[in-house]
Amino acid sequence: AILKVNSRSLASAQALAARVGAQAVESAEAFLPGLDAVLLAVPDDSLPGIATRLAPLVAALPAPPLFLHCSGSTPLACLAPLG
Repeated sequence: AILKVNSRSLASAQALAARVGAQAVESAEAFLPGLDAVLLAVPDDSLPGIATRLAPLVAALPAPPLFLHCSGSTPLACLAPLG
């Protein structure tokens, strides 16, 4: 089940959250706690930067989630900063 949705704008997150029955959240701090898995559906070239920005937040969690991405051309190694 999709529990939380985050996007560049809260309006976009709210629109998608309404379609899938999830909660729209404004920040990574709000969406990371309590999740088992996170799907990063972002442009390929954004993945390394996002992983780097999320790494300190993930390190502070008692049980970090599994991170996945849907890029066909970016290796999983781009998520290495996340653990």
